[in-house]
Amino acid sequence: MKKLLLMVFNTIFVFTLFSQGELSQEEQDLLNKVNAENAATAATAEAQEAYNTGVTYFSNKNYKKAISSFSTAISGDPKFEAAYYNKGVAQNQARLYKGAISTFSKLIQLNEENANAYAQRAYAYQKNGQLKKALADYSQAQFLTVKMKNIFIMEEVFYLC
Repeated sequence: MKKLLLMVFNTIFVFTLFSQGELSQEEQDLLNKVNAENAATAATAEAQEAYNTGVTYFSNKNYKKAISSFSTAISGDPKFEAAYYNKGVAQNQARLYKGAISTFSKLIQLNEENANAYAQRAYAYQKNGQLKKALADYSQAQFLTVKMKNIFIMEEVFYLC
């Protein structure tokens, strides 16, 4: 619905501008900005829709279709961390460990503080027979988990003061 409203607004806006003749540079810049925002909003909505479809497939244990849906979500929004995470978990469940390693590595590039990504990548490394890398990732996951727990405890103490 939101996507449809934005497209209608964009069409009315463009028609209004063109009906008045040639666009000034300022009007052209504004038109370009509106078009870019509409495209970004549409891509984000499509990525979220693909992600939701992937979650449904995953809950039904249809991991290959879930992986495909999560990949579509990532294509629509290359910084969609939850899509990377769930794609990697689905790859682990489907025993596609090399793919899971690649997916979690990309997620870790986006967010080096994601303890769950390290733990899941460690699992994939372990299943793939790369035990030294698995141990390193398990250690990093544990370190990040303790770090986050300590931050939480410090915030709680701060709030009590």
